[in-house]
Amino acid sequence: NEFDEYTYIDGIRIIFDSNLQRHYENMPAYYPLEQKNFKVPHTLVKSYQIVAETENGTLVLAEQENNYQRMVKHQVSQKVKKIKLIPLETWGDEKCRVFSMDVI
Repeated sequence: NEFDEYTYIDGIRIIFDSNLQRHYENMPAYYPLEQKNFKVPHTLVKSYQIVAETENGTLVLAEQENNYQRMVKHQVSQKVKKIKLIPLETWGDEKCRVFSMDVI
């Protein structure tokens, strides 16, 4: 996301690809507590950074190393001109896919 001028934002919402067409059951309430077959979808982004161009230079707004959520929200409260999501790793897939990234 890029703005024409420095713009105050409250947060960022990201929707990652969690492979909605998977064929295995993985609802946590469906399995007993000791079930070992539950796994995070291989398409889900595991680690990433959100970097922004601010009035004071480049700033890392958020960093996640062990994500397992499809929807992630970050409160940032920052004046920015440009925001970049940098996916670093998935839970096994070769490509990092993002459904959406919204500035709030």
